[in-house]
Amino acid sequence: HTVVLQTSLGCDSTVNLTLKVNPTATTNLTQTICAGQSATIGGQTFTTNGLHTVVLQTSLGCDSTVNLDLMVEPLPATPAISQSQDTLFSNVIVAGATYEWYKGGVLVATTTFAHYKFTSNGIYTVKIKTTNCESALSTTFVASLPTGIKINKLDVQFTVYPNPNNGSFELKITAIKSTKYALTLYNVTGQEILKDELNIQQGENVKRFSLNEVAKGMYFITLTNEEGISTQNIIVQ
Repeated sequence: HTVVLQTSLGCDSTVNLTLKVNPTATTNLTQTICAGQSATIGGQTFTTNGLHTVVLQTSLGCDSTVNLDLMVEPLPATPAISQSQDTLFSNVIVAGATYEWYKGGVLVATTTFAHYKFTSNGIYTVKIKTTNCESALSTTFVASLPTGIKINKLDVQFTVYPNPNNGSFELKITAIKSTKYALTLYNVTGQEILKDELNIQQGENVKRFSLNEVAKGMYFITLTNEEGISTQNIIVQ
């Protein structure tokens, strides 16, 4: 830009101005926090779901805009522990979460499902963790292995086929000797869904099951007799 100025003496002077216009910046951010936490932009804090807009002034005098799409993840409920046979259960189930199991305050296992097979007596607690949040630690639970039962010491092997399945499946059992076994199907909260007594012959055995109106999810099957207990997971889709 050129400007011609006239002085008081009648002489012209010329001013050449090179003008640079800084663009106004807009930044779009997405962030997820846990309930009780906050996100901060330009000294402003936000704790609620939704789109938040903050206008910031730069050193050049230009305003920049920050659009923050904030998602607040709810805190998982504090779990409690229950027991069935050699397995501990969390009564709170959160999709996609992990479960940290502690014995005597020391972390002993992290699972992606809401149950844990323990191998020694003790005082247990559990905590649920998601990508952004974690629950409070559960109250303590005194767990004891079933009296007189040796864990996973049965003279039997079994598989579930197909697995995953739609509720209809076969139990293929290979036994060293002929004997009776108690079969129990549990869901992930430890609720008993099915109970049966099997007369297993030495060698290979096949038992067919069809679970009517069973919810989709993870289950597990146990075979038990006076010698021990054996467990397999099963997924119904």
